Amino acid sequence: MTVVPLDVLDPTAAVELFAERFRAQGGSWDDGDEARDAESTAQVVKQLDYLPLAIELQAARAARGGMSVAHLNADLARDRSQGLFGDPTDATKNLRYSFEQSLRTLTPLQRTRFAALGLPGGPDWPRDVIMRLLAGIQEHTEQDATATTDGTQETPESDDEPSANAMASTQADLDLLVALSLLTPAEGRLRLHPLLREFAHEVWRAEPPATQIAGSPHCWRASLRWSEDTGAISPR
Repeated sequence: MTVVPLDVLDPTAAVELFAERFRAQGGSWDDGDEARDAESTAQVVKQLDYLPLAIELQAARAARGGMSVAHLNADLARDRSQGLFGDPTDATKNLRYSFEQSLRTLTPLQRTRFAALGLPGGPDWPRDVIMRLLAGIQEHTEQDATATTDGTQETPESDDEPSANAMASTQADLDLLVALSLLTPAEGRLRLHPLLREFAHEVWRAEPPATQIAGSPHCWRASLRWSEDTGAISPR
């Protein structure tokens, strides 16, 4: 595991970050009771040790799951009391808890696609490269031929070109990962927080061997496509 320094926000900034992410994903406050909301939010960010990434992950998960801040606060308090946060002196344990909570909201295919993001080296990748990588994951972990809506079978254009259905599905999954704060877009590129990259790689190593064997060539293919322009990618 790579040692990654973790930023810590002051309480006011932590509350503001939570509120921003919670609202951005459509979160609803408790019956308009601002005092109760403020108290619950302050307790939530305190339980998350004022770690920005943990705050973003939990705010997005709660909002998209229709969970109130008070409900989230109660859940966090329960899990912390049961020792599910791990070692209270190790901030990465706190982050791992929030990461695993977010991961549980994904479908099996979405989890596999997220895990595949732990394969590439480098701090970020062009979005189109990641699209092709993850679209390939679908085509080789589900059925060999993809059924279209009219019951016919869609034939992939080539070994190098993912099908239109796979690309559309991948686009939706990437949008979801961004909404959950598991992935960050930046000027046509996609970036993973270093710790999320480590976690993703761990999840990938836990995937069945058949999935790993099927997915790895797509990482190399995407790498080679981009390396023609930059020569800067090396899959893990």
